[in-house]
Amino acid sequence: MIMYADKPEEQKDQFEEYFESTIVPLIEQENKTKDKYRSKFWGYLFSVLFLMSANVLVVLFGALMHKNAISWGQIILINVVAFMLVFWPIYRYNKMPKNDIFDVFLKYYGNWKHSEKYNVKLVHSPIIPKHDAVMAKHEIHCDFGDMRIEMRDTYYTKKSLFKCWNKEHTISSGVILYVTFPQEFKGKLLMFEKGGFYRKSKFEGYELYNSRIDIPSANYFNIFVSDSEIGENLLHSLFFENVLDLKDVFKTRRIYVQAENNYMRVYLDGSEIYIDNYKLWNKKIDKNRFLQMHHEFENVYMFVQVVRSLMERKDDDRY
Repeated sequence: MIMYADKPEEQKDQFEEYFESTIVPLIEQENKTKDKYRSKFWGYLFSVLFLMSANVLVVLFGALMHKNAISWGQIILINVVAFMLVFWPIYRYNKMPKNDIFDVFLKYYGNWKHSEKYNVKLVHSPIIPKHDAVMAKHEIHCDFGDMRIEMRDTYYTKKSLFKCWNKEHTISSGVILYVTFPQEFKGKLLMFEKGGFYRKSKFEGYELYNSRIDIPSANYFNIFVSDSEIGENLLHSLFFENVLDLKDVFKTRRIYVQAENNYMRVYLDGSEIYIDNYKLWNKKIDKNRFLQMHHEFENVYMFVQVVRSLMERKDDDRY
């Protein structure tokens, strides 16, 4: 496992070498394949439209000249065959064996595992908008020393207010970062970025902690703690800087943090981690997206290490 606190320049060179030698060729190959099958589709489509039009004209001309009934069977049969021909390139592309470039990208970081359509338990957390159902299309996780890091692309849905519709609509989507630590936090923490979905000034079992913090970056959040000890240990300028770094690098709308027992949950509203290269009509894969994702992983590693170090610091190290 790569540790980003040590030799950052050397690690940067290592990733660039891996990226150029392994990831870039796969991206270029996949984009060329998509271009090929898209061109085939459009070529077949225009040819078929021409042939279908010609077929209809021939049938109509024959019916008028010989005063016969229009051969609808001939028109329908040729149209069906024509449409099958048009969608043949899409069928062929979908059946092709493909490299999941995302999984190849993950190999660089060691023991990360990737699961699709991951089953998520319906857990109602204060940092997530109220919802009736949750789905995680993709989940990745790894063991990072004696800690465990999980990230999920999640979608939260709520039932329609009108029962007759019987439909659900997405109320929020984003990345859940879930970190399990070997020791427990000294209390509970909730952090809501201002301007988000949570606007209350009180929270049952917690006290508002903002007035006790003299850190400019803390002003972006409403902060609640169950015990002042967790605030004294965790709420350091380094912590807030790394939280805001996560928000910036993931390009999230809002960021929310929850810590209790031995885990920390971070909700990055509006972000995603998975890059889908399977679908023909998806836009071309941008290699810059993988470079961006590398920065996301770097910041996740750094954030986890900062939280761990703040949990372990002694009383005389505070602030």
